[in-house]
Parts: sequence; structure tokens; C-alpha cells
Amino acid sequence: MKYFPGFILVFTVLSACSPTENLIEEAEQEIAEEIASPAPPWYRATVQSSADSLTFHGYSMASAYDSENADALARDTATNNLRFEIDRLAEETRRNLADSSDGTEYMTPSFMIQLRNAIRYMDLSGSEIELQTDYSDEGIYYTYARATMTMETAAQQLAVILNDPGFINQMLSQ
Repeated sequence: MKYFPGFILVFTVLSACSPTENLIEEAEQEIAEEIASPAPPWYRATVQSSADSLTFHGYSMASAYDSENADALARDTATNNLRFEIDRLAEETRRNLADSSDGTEYMTPSFMIQLRNAIRYMDLSGSEIELQTDYSDEGIYYTYARATMTMETAAQQLAVILNDPGFINQMLSQ
């Protein structure tokens, strides 16, 4: 009983200091404005390379204060990403052939080295390169690049170096 007036006093102070409004407010729905992206529709920042049934693609984005530097860097990076995609499919083909019953020649280090060197020294200068440049308010040029090569062209270049029609046919059929 001797603490009862203290409890009443604390309760009165706390209730007097509490807000009169509801503590939980309804969240106002804000209409998000779409930000217009300068990137072309084929460019996705998370995808550096891709392939479909007919073509290989390599993508890149580069930025520089000089448009020529941005273009050159984007072109080189897209070409390297194109080479990576060709290499990825060639390695997948090699593994599939190595897993087959008569694929022991595709498991040898000499074939693997020959395949890697063939892809490394492929002439990708004939690939189609699409560039799109955007100029920002801060004076920076952003260049988006897509390098494209048909599977047929890539297979012809590999066929000259590898001289293995079985490998090339399997690669084209994937």
C-alpha cells in the first residue's frame, strides 16, 4: 500500500507523455517513377555472355571521359566475353564426348591444350559488334557493346585448327 501512490504517479506521467495519435500509420503508397535506362534492351549487367541455337554473344559496358576510349574498352571486353562463351560451349562438348564410351581421346591433356589454344587464337575480328553510347551529365561516356558470331563461323574456325569433325558436329548439335 505504501507504493500505490508511486505507481499512480508513474502511470500519470507516462500517460501524459504518450502521443495522442495512433502509433501505427498507414503507409502511403508512392508511385515509383520509372527511371529511363540508357542501356539497350539486349544489355543486362549480370550477363556477360550467352548463346542460343545459332549465335554466340558477348556483352560489356565501359565508361570513360573520352568516347573513343569507352568504345575501345567496350569492344575489347565484349570480344573477350564472346571468346569465353565459345570456350564454355566447347568445354561442355568436350566433357560430353569424354563421358561417352569411345571418348578417351577427349580426356587427354594434349586434346585439352589443343582445344584451349584453338579458342585462344580464334580470329574474332569478323564478329559483328554493336555499340551504343550514352553521355551522362557528369561528362562520362557509357558505351554498351554486343559482339556476335554465328555458331557456324566459330565451328569453321575451330575445324581448321582441330581437324576433328566429330567434335565439331557434336558442338553444332548442342
